[in-house]
Amino acid sequence: MKHTFFLLAAFVLGCTTTTATTDAYTLSATASLRDGSTLKGTLLTETVKGAAIFNDSLELSLTDVKSLAFAGTNGEAKTTLINGDILSLTVATPAFELDSSLGKLTLTRGNLSKLTISAHRIVKPTGLSDGDY
Repeated sequence: MKHTFFLLAAFVLGCTTTTATTDAYTLSATASLRDGSTLKGTLLTETVKGAAIFNDSLELSLTDVKSLAFAGTNGEAKTTLINGDILSLTVATPAFELDSSLGKLTLTRGNLSKLTISAHRIVKPTGLSDGDY
């Protein structure tokens, strides 16, 4: 009985034409404010401006960022890109927009003590018809 179930499951899974695309990301953000409070939400800011060792005026599209974390007033951040590259970056972006449970907020560098951003893939299944599962 157990083997029949696994064979049936393998057959059903093998017959599906579903594919998954991962062409979109959502950026989760956790912001620690100077007053001690913490906010969580989705980052709406699309680019981060800053300076790296090899480039004084770097602008990163946040669709290329897997994770970014900076702390303090100088905004030094360790950034990991989707392709696996790691950058040390001094963040120059003056403000970040966050969609949180409190609504859309603009967080300025003066209010932030720490900001952590992490990308999460949005998997969009394709090839399914209504009633397929």
